[in-house]
Amino acid sequence: MLWPFKVNGLRLAHLVHYVRSLGRKWLRSFCFGDKTYGRAVGYAGPFRPEGFPENEIGWTIWNEIDEGNGFAEEATRSVLDYCREDLGWTEIVSYIDPSLSRAVSFAVKMGAVLDAAASKPAWEQDALVYRYLK
Repeated sequence: MLWPFKVNGLRLAHLVHYVRSLGRKWLRSFCFGDKTYGRAVGYAGPFRPEGFPENEIGWTIWNEIDEGNGFAEEATRSVLDYCREDLGWTEIVSYIDPSLSRAVSFAVKMGAVLDAAASKPAWEQDALVYRYLK
């Protein structure tokens, strides 16, 4: 089995499915940045690539020096609002690698709860599923 390979910490299988989904009109990843220094620091956005059982949001900060400054929190709250208000999503999850304890803590901070009974993408069977409550 070729999947999943990790490239710079990103599961290549996830990346391939993400790229395949780019043609969907509602898929939008939003880059966010530090206005003070005029640079991008990460992205957040909705995902529902082929094979995903539910609507997911994801986020990332590209450099450790930008963590803890509220960038991801502001962006993720905006993405949750966008998904609910503009896309009409009523159920939203994040699939999180169990080794990423900071991502789990962040999802909980954003109002998500662990949903052990939730379905997972075939290539993410080890993932934890965190469901965002309204």
